[in-house]
Amino acid sequence: MRVRKSWLACVAALGIALPGAAFAQAVGTVNLIKTAAYERLESTDWEELLVQDNVFSNQRVRTPADAALHVVFADGTDFRLGADSEAVIDSYVYDPATGTGKAVTTLGKGVFRFVSGKIKDHTIITPTATLGIRGTDFYVLVADMTGVLVKSGSVQMRPECNRRNLGNNRNRGNPMLDQPFLIQQGKAAGVYLGDCFVSPDVTLNIADRGLDDDGGIDPGAGGNGGPKFDPLLPGFTDCPDLARFGCSRQKTETTSPTTLDDSTPPPPVNQE
Repeated sequence: MRVRKSWLACVAALGIALPGAAFAQAVGTVNLIKTAAYERLESTDWEELLVQDNVFSNQRVRTPADAALHVVFADGTDFRLGADSEAVIDSYVYDPATGTGKAVTTLGKGVFRFVSGKIKDHTIITPTATLGIRGTDFYVLVADMTGVLVKSGSVQMRPECNRRNLGNNRNRGNPMLDQPFLIQQGKAAGVYLGDCFVSPDVTLNIADRGLDDDGGIDPGAGGNGGPKFDPLLPGFTDCPDLARFGCSRQKTETTSPTTLDDSTPPPPVNQE
């Protein structure tokens, strides 16, 4: 793993154009890991992440149960995954000379926290909504809904509801069904998977300490020994491309742009 990542980082720094995973660009660094975390580039196998590892565009990252992963991007954006979470760093472009850039991140399942840096154009895609960051610190829960809780700043939330659900009884009379709306500081909102019910005001309690500054790490625990991932739950199907719209998450008519991956990453390697 160390050899492959060092080689990719050199390729990215030199601007060498090579096929496959070599197109991945180093965009940030792993800042904290609790228990264990894993990554994969394109169709490669899952590999364990370590603190100070580079992260790349078009890279999947995930955590097992009772784990956490914190990534700091080049512009200072702090991206945190709590326990049993998965995401894709779809694209990231940043010009340090001007402090401008653009990023896209797709969230699969789990709990997440974003503390935005210099990049103002950061789009976050979830199974039921697209989020726009506006100088914020906020939490995202992706389960049977996309729930957003804003700690500071504001987040624009655009429901991505399937058109067949526009006449759903719960949504009748809700003018924000398929229109973007702003979630202000201290507020929470959600868009539910399945019937695409939009709730502009929900109660969202995210207790995962993996999203805290210290990741909830017990200093005496050592930070090693992460468990393997469980297989997909019954009724779920795999989709090879996490970011592709229309992939089936469940054996129903419900569609989602993000899905789980049923491959099992390797067990963590204890570090001396």
